[in-house]
Amino acid sequence: KVGEYRPDKADDAANRQFDLVIGSDGSVRSRLLLDGGEVQATSAAATVTTGAWHHVAATWDGSDLAIVVDGTIRATA
Repeated sequence: KVGEYRPDKADDAANRQFDLVIGSDGSVRSRLLLDGGEVQATSAAATVTTGAWHHVAATWDGSDLAIVVDGTIRATA
C-alpha cells in the first residue's frame, strides 16, 4: 500500500509513535510523533457522547492528520 505507516514495522520505532485518545469531555485527540516532530489534532468537546456507539479513526497521508468520527472529519492538523 502506498503511504501506509506501520509503527511496528518502522526502522526506528522508538522515534515514531501514534495515539488516539477520547477525553472525558468527549473530545478526540490524535498525536503522531515522527523523528522528533509532532503533529496533533483535537476535535471539539462532545464529539463522542456516552450511551451510543461511535466509529473513531485517525488518518495520516504523509502531511495531514485527520480525526474522523462516524464518517465525518472532525479535526485536522
